[in-house]
Amino acid sequence: MNDSYDNTITICNTFGLEIDCIESCTSIVRNKQVVIDLKLTDKRPPCPDCGNESVKIKGYVAKKINHSILNDKGCVLIYHARRYICPICHTTYYEINPFVFKRMRISSSVILCVMKDLTKPSETFVSIAERYHISPTTVASIFDATVNIPRAKLPRIMSTDENYAFYSQDTHSKYVCVLINQQTGRPIDILPSRRYDYLDEYYSKIPKYEKDQVEFIATDMYEPYRRIIRKHFKHSLHVVDRLCKALHNESYVK
Repeated sequence: MNDSYDNTITICNTFGLEIDCIESCTSIVRNKQVVIDLKLTDKRPPCPDCGNESVKIKGYVAKKINHSILNDKGCVLIYHARRYICPICHTTYYEINPFVFKRMRISSSVILCVMKDLTKPSETFVSIAERYHISPTTVASIFDATVNIPRAKLPRIMSTDENYAFYSQDTHSKYVCVLINQQTGRPIDILPSRRYDYLDEYYSKIPKYEKDQVEFIATDMYEPYRRIIRKHFKHSLHVVDRLCKALHNESYVK
């Protein structure tokens, strides 16, 4: 068996493909990294708009996909994605990409491995990132996109603060907002934005009776926090940050 056949078998086994789905598959080692160059068999799918089956190949687009699960050198797929055009309605579209989840540049196999490793208490974002030749930020993004941890119940004494993270295009914010149970020090929830409109929508989904049970809220003087408290926590006392330590003293707040 030659290397091309071995590469084809490996790719098919990894992504659950039949061997006739791969038209060509070769590999080289470049800059201490395995580069697998591949092309799928032309299945010629019909036009998704008009259903015409007599479509033509418009061209190929080389897509670079991180697939660093095959060896310790790191691995990249150079997938030559076939693009079609319909001569009737002129719609252009790609063939189905079996290697990645939608809008991702990391193979689905790597993402599944990262998700599995994230369940291990001994692993960190950094250790997982090094293993799969990706950045810790990417590991964190995979975690955020796939793990949904429900918030804790709002406590009697709550504090709100922000931490610089990285700019999020979805929320147009570079800060995350952290909600803390001031008595236990445990997080209630971590929100991707501290902007007023985001916080307003978030707290609007929490039942009124639960918000009414919050007696004290400690924040800094950030104006959106003050507006949120006036709107959603009308029965709570707003405490400025430097007085937060006093809230640990039960005799002070009873």
